[in-house]
Amino acid sequence: MTGYPARAVDELAVDELLCAAAASGGRDAVIKVLTEHLAIMTGVGCVCLWRTVNDSTEVLAGQLLGAPVLAGQPSSAPAGALDVVQAAAMTVTLRGPGRLTAGQRQDVTQLLHWAAAALQLTDIAADAVREAATLQTAAAQILQVRDVEQVLLSINECALGLLQADICGIFLRQKDELVMRGCVGNHMVQTSRLRMRRGQGLAGLVFSQGKPGRVDNYLTDQQISQDFMSLAESEQTLSALAVPMRAHGDLIGVLEVWRRRASVFVDEDVRRLEALANLATIAIDNARLHAAHERSVAELSSAHRVLRGKLFLLGHSAAVQRALLDTVLAGAGYPGIAKTLHAELGNPVVILGEGQQPLAMSPQAVELPVLQNLVRRHGRRPGEYPLPGEGALRIQPITVDGEVRGHVCLITDATDRDLLEVAMSQAAMACCLVESQQQAAIRARAQVCEEVLWDLLEGPAEQRAAARSRAAALGIRLPPAMRVVHAWIDDLPEIARAEQWDAEALDRVRRQVLRCVRDHAPRGQLELAAQRGDWIVGVTGLADAAAVRALLASASAAVAERWPDLPMRWAVSGPGHDALDLPRALHEARAAMDAARRLGATAACLYDELGVVRLLVGGQDDPDLEKFVSGITRPLLDYDAGHDGALLATLRAFFRAECSQRAAAEQLFIHHKTLRYRLDQIRTLTGLDLSKHSDRVRADLALQLLEVTRSVG
Repeated sequence: MTGYPARAVDELAVDELLCAAAASGGRDAVIKVLTEHLAIMTGVGCVCLWRTVNDSTEVLAGQLLGAPVLAGQPSSAPAGALDVVQAAAMTVTLRGPGRLTAGQRQDVTQLLHWAAAALQLTDIAADAVREAATLQTAAAQILQVRDVEQVLLSINECALGLLQADICGIFLRQKDELVMRGCVGNHMVQTSRLRMRRGQGLAGLVFSQGKPGRVDNYLTDQQISQDFMSLAESEQTLSALAVPMRAHGDLIGVLEVWRRRASVFVDEDVRRLEALANLATIAIDNARLHAAHERSVAELSSAHRVLRGKLFLLGHSAAVQRALLDTVLAGAGYPGIAKTLHAELGNPVVILGEGQQPLAMSPQAVELPVLQNLVRRHGRRPGEYPLPGEGALRIQPITVDGEVRGHVCLITDATDRDLLEVAMSQAAMACCLVESQQQAAIRARAQVCEEVLWDLLEGPAEQRAAARSRAAALGIRLPPAMRVVHAWIDDLPEIARAEQWDAEALDRVRRQVLRCVRDHAPRGQLELAAQRGDWIVGVTGLADAAAVRALLASASAAVAERWPDLPMRWAVSGPGHDALDLPRALHEARAAMDAARRLGATAACLYDELGVVRLLVGGQDDPDLEKFVSGITRPLLDYDAGHDGALLATLRAFFRAECSQRAAAEQLFIHHKTLRYRLDQIRTLTGLDLSKHSDRVRADLALQLLEVTRSVG
């Protein structure tokens, strides 16, 4: 057998050529260099090259130099010796003039080893290029998605293709738990709803350890917990691979893939899944940032709309406020406020005072009874209430010094409710200004009137005369005969402590009680009234006791309606005092109040009805003793002096006879009819009815005191 001619081959040169071909030209260049050098080394005319990878044979080259062949055995190939050399899963068939020598066969084998290594490098490079291209495509696709749920779906689909997996799922961290947020390829619904704590399942193991984890057989592996074995059997999963997802150094989730076939996840799979997890982390972070950005943009847009609306509202409300203030400053009062508000808003306006009495309206054609009824039911708080038919009524209370003094009412339609609310508040404030102006004038007049009253009650004679002149200048007509009315607010300090009123609230209640008493007194009956602490003092021209009691009962009822737990105690001086005699009337009223408090009387106590009781409540310097005696005996003494009469002697005889008219007549040596006539004259002059025990006691005591004072004198 003839061998091939020996040819020297520079091994280093061939190795470098193969590496250069692998780096520059890739697989085809390596095969070309290999076949050319095989032909040069052996001198053959036909080279057929193939290799076996994963039980599959692949033809790499099969041609004569300069002429193609089919599967290395062309029909036109020249006849010759056939040599087959196999090394490193590569096989070459050489057909030439002779057989290969042992050295040539060794060279061919070495060359095949080098070529196999070069092809392996090109395959690795090609796989890396394909993997990079796949990741690049996936990155471009994933990073374009802005919705988190769509990002999760894209990552799962990419992971399935990149790792030839059957199921892929993404767990995201919620506090100390992993929750499945996206899953593809699963058969069971429970898989898409998985929740894992640290150490549960493969994902829980990765969550706990913070590093990748894999199992070759999910059902037999001993490193993972048994929590989800029944679900694994239902899904028919065998191998699994999971890697952590980190953002800014914190674990935010776990990416996991499963295969239903028997297989092993290798280190390259771990590297690929980690790269995809990093990409997924960036995509999720970007999607969240984008969602946060969109929320911020939406919030900014919403805030812009709100601010624009509020700017419009402020502008319009400022215009309404200016118009209302101009109206108040112009002194137009409630009618001007109603007209201005109607002009600014275009809605009908009604202003009601206390008791729902109309103070102003614009326009005039408004049905008052319906509005008054709604205000009566709902007027304590601002609000909007439906009207019969269409529309609604917006009510805004007018509150001054803690009291509701009236209401601004506006019939609404589709007007901006925020503007209505602001405008109604401004209108109520304008009404408060008008009310405050009126109240200031009233308070100023009341203060002057109180000063006049105290001067009349407590001032010296010259001051009382001046106060009487000031009262006339104020238009206050003082009756020629007056009574002093004295009131006491019972238990007010105890009530204030129980209600937890501060000093300001307590003083406000006192002022309100005085105002209530004034407002419910008929005109002219209690025009002058003042308050000091828990006392209220006033003057009235009512002489009749029944009329006085009716006046005080009306005032007490008005106070009780407002403050049910605030009792009032009343005392009244005797009638007939003129302006200069009011200090005595005040003394009488205070004496009557003292008697009422000592006796526990709840009804009004009138000084002229106290009888002898007023002698017991008077002070040491009380002039009532002389007045008491004089009030009964002076008319009799004057009559006797002018008519040469004997009325005083008749009264003494009547009492010495134990009030027996017949016995008294016998003592005086007169007819009993004459005695009866004299007793009638006594009743006419003194007002005493001697048939009544109380009047007999007063008359008898007056006579005895008269005799004592005469004997002392």
